[in-house]
Amino acid sequence: STVISIGDDAFFDCTGLAGIEVHPLNPLYSSFEGVLFSKTGSTLIQYPPGKAGSYIVPERVFKIERSAFSLCTNLASIVIPISVTSIGDRAFSYCSGLPGITIPNSVTSVGNGAFEGCTGLTSVAIGNGVTSIAESAFSNCAGLTSVTIGSGVTRIERVAFSSCKSLASIVIPDSVTSIAESAFSGCSGLTSVTIGNGVTKIPQHAFSGCNGLTSMVIPDNVTSIGEFMFGDCTSLTKITIPAGVTSIRDGMFQSCTSLTGVY
Repeated sequence: STVISIGDDAFFDCTGLAGIEVHPLNPLYSSFEGVLFSKTGSTLIQYPPGKAGSYIVPERVFKIERSAFSLCTNLASIVIPISVTSIGDRAFSYCSGLPGITIPNSVTSVGNGAFEGCTGLTSVAIGNGVTSIAESAFSNCAGLTSVTIGSGVTRIERVAFSSCKSLASIVIPDSVTSIAESAFSGCSGLTSVTIGNGVTKIPQHAFSGCNGLTSMVIPDNVTSIGEFMFGDCTSLTKITIPAGVTSIRDGMFQSCTSLTGVY
């Protein structure tokens, strides 16, 4: 009842922890079914890493705190209600048993590394309320095969989908105006990329190491292409560069050993 402060990552990697109980007179914290919340229940602070099965986040929750589900390898599924508006940094990182995630339209903020290393994740649907796919948000999700990006997204941050080796195709909507460096680097299974007309700059290493990619249509609105953009894309056979592009940067086609035509 006297605890008034619990530090960041206080229960990190406690894989045997099955429940957290809070004294009912504690002024700042509460618990429900072994899960740690703020006193009002509006913030989900910590899901016990050893707690197995599926979980439905209560509808009174507005925020999922940073690292709240990190390393919860026994988490089989998660339902995020429309009350949630914020998902913190590394909130679900390395939840290797999580097969799919639907981020509702109510969510406007998804933190850095939110789903990083979720190797069992196969599908992701990002709601229209999200404006930015954060740094490393889905990096190293090796089993990810399907991604739907909502129409509200305007920016894809650096290494957002890096090393998603099973991702075969990606459609970047017209709402996206900015793609950061290495956003899709190392996506070795990627064979189809559709870039919306909102993108004017493709940064360095954006698709480097995507050695399953054979071709790509670069939108006419693009004026700048960064260094090593197609580096190590060993299956790339042809590429058409729009007339508006004024320079080809260092190493753009480095190690593109199958390249036969640049137009």
